[in-house]
Amino acid sequence: MTRPIEREGTRIIVLDDDLRVLLLCYVDEKTGEPHWVPPGGGLEENETHEDAARRELAEEVGVADVTLQPCNWTRNFLWVTKRGSVYRCHELFFLARVKRGFIASSADLEDGEPIHDTRWWTLAALREARRRGVDIQPRRLPELITSMLRNGPPAAPIDVGADNVDRRGDAPH
Repeated sequence: MTRPIEREGTRIIVLDDDLRVLLLCYVDEKTGEPHWVPPGGGLEENETHEDAARRELAEEVGVADVTLQPCNWTRNFLWVTKRGSVYRCHELFFLARVKRGFIASSADLEDGEPIHDTRWWTLAALREARRRGVDIQPRRLPELITSMLRNGPPAAPIDVGADNVDRRGDAPH
């Protein structure tokens, strides 16, 4: 196996006034199985995690002006593209609050996998979907959000976990 390419990324937990979380759906082209993740992606050259979070929100869901709050979660995983490239990904998570009724506009990004759907999820719906085997990342998302809402962001970053290897698509999402 070749040495993995290091990739810095960012994810944004977007919560509305009803405490619903916005997730994007991608579909594994080999299996046809959907997987749901918070908006986000890789950093561009000379971009900070905060700048990447704002850019990704604008590109993926149409949020142009948002105040990012600390979330203090991290996620590390290996990602293998369909062409066999291996990435060691390190993601930082932020929190963004939006008003009730915010309409997310999904986009098909030219350099990434198409976003198949966007959906607002209640924490109860996330728990139920996970019980049914729906792939939601990070896996502990409803518990993590519940803890953050009760206690605020953690004092130090916590690893929210990920599969060891993610084999979805040709571009990290």
